[in-house]
Amino acid sequence: MYNVMLGEEKTIDDQQVRLRHLDNAEEEGRKTNDAILSLSTGALALSITFRSALFGTEPSALFLLGMSWIAFTVSVICYVMNSIFKASTTLEMAQGKSFEQLDQQILNYSCKARVTMLVSFLIGVVLLALFGDSRRSNQGRND
Repeated sequence: MYNVMLGEEKTIDDQQVRLRHLDNAEEEGRKTNDAILSLSTGALALSITFRSALFGTEPSALFLLGMSWIAFTVSVICYVMNSIFKASTTLEMAQGKSFEQLDQQILNYSCKARVTMLVSFLIGVVLLALFGDSRRSNQGRND
């Protein structure tokens, strides 16, 4: 273990430095997760609410819409699962489980959950855009 000098006579050991970095990264990740969650639930809620009024009911286009709903739902589920995992690891840490074990567990799981959440959100956006484009194309042919 080594110490890091902080100004005059203040020192912090490497575990505390790692905890600070982990907390900072976790805070930034939480902000990103919250933004993706808000966008996913908003897109899901609005597209479900206004589906029939704005989009009609053409079966070929509805497939894209349904797939976008699934992608947005996966994004929301990843957020919930990540929150549950964080709560359980916080509890384990409070019970005295090894910091090194939990540190690696948290990083691995959080990274996977965030990547899955972001990818499924982006897929949902692309599918929703394709759905809107197919609806616009079909309306142009019908006019």
